[in-house]
Amino acid sequence: MTFLTIIVPVYNKYSYLDACLESILNQSYRDFELILVDDGSTDGSGEKCDQYAGRDGRIRVIHQKNRGVSAARNAGLEVSTGRFTGFVDSDDILEKDMYDLLIRNALNNDADISVCGIKKIYHKKTKAPSTDNTISVFDKDQGLSAVLSGKLDMSANNKIFKSEIIKDIRFEGRFKEDFLFVVLAFSAASKSVFQNTPKYNYMLRDNSVSVEGFNEEDMEGLVVDEKIMYQMSKESNPRLLEEAQINYFVQNLSTLNLILLSSVKSFRKEYNIIKENLKKYSFLISKPGCISAKHRYAYYLFRLNPAIYKIMLNIYISLIPSEAGLRDR
Repeated sequence: MTFLTIIVPVYNKYSYLDACLESILNQSYRDFELILVDDGSTDGSGEKCDQYAGRDGRIRVIHQKNRGVSAARNAGLEVSTGRFTGFVDSDDILEKDMYDLLIRNALNNDADISVCGIKKIYHKKTKAPSTDNTISVFDKDQGLSAVLSGKLDMSANNKIFKSEIIKDIRFEGRFKEDFLFVVLAFSAASKSVFQNTPKYNYMLRDNSVSVEGFNEEDMEGLVVDEKIMYQMSKESNPRLLEEAQINYFVQNLSTLNLILLSSVKSFRKEYNIIKENLKKYSFLISKPGCISAKHRYAYYLFRLNPAIYKIMLNIYISLIPSEAGLRDR
């Protein structure tokens, strides 16, 4: 059995694929299989995957019709053989020792999941979180809490998972698919470890750093957040459910902002759904330590006068850096 399986979904990333694959193949940790899933690419990416497979015996290529990133990752999971499994997006770049660090921490701490930091790069401008290289070990509840609260990034890409804990978990949908998968994985994990050192370079390209308007995927994201609340309702720790509810409230508020900046008239149905969701979970505001002051005051102002709230929202957007965006996760 190979110790590590790395799964890379590939769809029309020809220009970025070389840098990504070279950063994987040149890892200081060498004992891995690399599964490239060509998800119906039309720009030559699939052929490039085959060329790499011809040069390196660690690479396997799957070609399939375009079905989206979740289906591509799942196709890789179906044939993976590694004791641990990791994921990489085909336009991102890894530091040379990323998997060495993740595996060392997993083995030293007998952890089911090992996590490192993420560095976001906006058009060659780096935005790295504060780091101190500390290592934190979490039990199941602590790990779930760290994911739900945002202490651990919701991405699946800066993590390796013991394959046995994710054997019955698959990616779903096309938005926030990482978040749901990661929560389900942490629900199945007894122990996880996090080293606060950025080793995964998340490359934000094109218009990904700008404030985007509302689209239907944002409502799909709220469905994911609902599924996570349901999952936490099955856990024995009431605080985990509360943290999932807090996340749901904040995501509804963020989606409301996107609708207000787009067109309430065009998305009246979604606007009304979100208003009711916010009202339903507004009880969290009165609970100490649940909702941040920023979100609490935003909700109060919206309830008081939606028109004034929209004006203040536009002023806020004009003042914040473009890469801040509006989506909280």
